Amino acid sequence: GRSEAEVRRRLASRYNIQTVQRVITALTEQGYLDDAAFAAQWRSNRERRHPRGKSLLRQELLGKGVPEETIREALEDFDGLGNAYRAGQSLALRLAGEDFTRFRQRLWSLLQRRGFEGSVIQETVQTLWRESADLLNSGVDTESDEEQNQGPE
Repeated sequence: GRSEAEVRRRLASRYNIQTVQRVITALTEQGYLDDAAFAAQWRSNRERRHPRGKSLLRQELLGKGVPEETIREALEDFDGLGNAYRAGQSLALRLAGEDFTRFRQRLWSLLQRRGFEGSVIQETVQTLWRESADLLNSGVDTESDEEQNQGPE
């Protein structure tokens, strides 16, 4: 998929303005060119494969020439926490066993580069830290040897 502005830019280098406008009109009428559908598809693809923060998705779509109102509609019910969680999950697994400072620094940088807000990053780091601690402690028996040897009375 392409946005209308992308198609217009590609055609403008080869054809005159009237031809470009006729092609754009025909593609739009036939349903092949729809900025709202393009923005929704872009968002969906990013959420599945390479989660990004709302601000970075907005910048990407603006760069593709999608109008601001269309972007606002496409990002209306954006789940920042869910996307940040998915974006940081594999790094958090690799960092399991690290001290919290290093864990937080590495995860914070990744999520910040991906365009997530500070409050979302903070909550995601805490969640992933708790989960990694649970994974590390899941095989540990908390009863002492003495309690285990006593058995039922």
